[in-house]
Amino acid sequence: MLGRVATELLCVQVYVYSIKNPDEIMTGEIPVVKESGPYTFVKTVVNKVLSHSNGLVKFKRYVTYNFSESESCQTCILGNRIWIPNMIYQKFVEAASTTGMRAAATTLLSQTAFLEVEVGEFLFEGYKDPFLDKVCDIPFMNFVCDSILDLPDRIGLFYEANNTNDGVYEIHDGVENPAELGKIASWNGKKTVDQSWWSSENARTIRGTEGMLFPPFLKKSDRIYVFISQLCRSVWLEFQKEIEYEGVPAYRFVLPPEVFDPTAPENEGFCNPTDKKFFDSQNETDDCFPKGLLEISKCQRSQPPIMISLPNFNFASDEVRQSVKGLNSTDPDRDIILVDIEPRLGAVLRAHRRSQVNIEMWKGRDLVFP
Repeated sequence: MLGRVATELLCVQVYVYSIKNPDEIMTGEIPVVKESGPYTFVKTVVNKVLSHSNGLVKFKRYVTYNFSESESCQTCILGNRIWIPNMIYQKFVEAASTTGMRAAATTLLSQTAFLEVEVGEFLFEGYKDPFLDKVCDIPFMNFVCDSILDLPDRIGLFYEANNTNDGVYEIHDGVENPAELGKIASWNGKKTVDQSWWSSENARTIRGTEGMLFPPFLKKSDRIYVFISQLCRSVWLEFQKEIEYEGVPAYRFVLPPEVFDPTAPENEGFCNPTDKKFFDSQNETDDCFPKGLLEISKCQRSQPPIMISLPNFNFASDEVRQSVKGLNSTDPDRDIILVDIEPRLGAVLRAHRRSQVNIEMWKGRDLVFP
């Protein structure tokens, strides 16, 4: 089995939002966005087996994304230009709000809070920040750029995620115990994610499968766990209903609202308290972000200001949904993560993993400009 390769082709559709009122946002108005898409990519997944012994299969999953213009909307080309928040600007806002690094506020005068970039650059190609070289040449700022902020050469939501893998998985083969089939024994040689990512052992523990395979004889009462490396955590799915997929009876499991609820006992440790204040309700949840949001900056290079949610802030509070204008109305049947499984075999018949990537915009704390 060593060296065996299994290939899958999947469809990924991306909708992007362009900011329509960047100047007004800087004076305190609510962001207004315009949606475009879908930009469709063919995702090729190659699982390369590295070893198989003692009931464990070790493999790497290589992923490649190729843009399909024919499957995208009529006006969707990667050269389309959109206005986005400047994540580098936000990193300097964070630095300037930190005691001992107030001088970083000087750099904000040489940057803009929003940038116009191409869709392809924003997604996979990465864009070159037009101000970064100039800013990092300022005395003392070169140290901040290289040592503290660890800024990449290019910036993109999925930059460096194409033509690569997300680590080494080791899963149970289920021969001795079918109930363990597909469950992760380790990821990158460990049973937990990095200690700096989440604040409790419970949150850091890797549970369940990697989402492509489940144990046989699933029951409706089962809570199934899936480790999603892009979210830096395991999530759970619960039975919703019986369905048929191309004539095959199946169970539909969905991500419940509690997964992104910081007050749920199961989520102890997934809140990384912050002094960034975006919502009034943060004062009621020990500085955690409100229900419906997952802050994942600590598990990304350079700790970009990124929050994950379901599309259109599904399951989030009105306070969150009303913080941006221009999103679609929430649809509880559409804006979810689901997997349809043939319960006797544990075979995945259909899976939809829908999520929304949100960029934080913080005004900083006690900023003083020279």
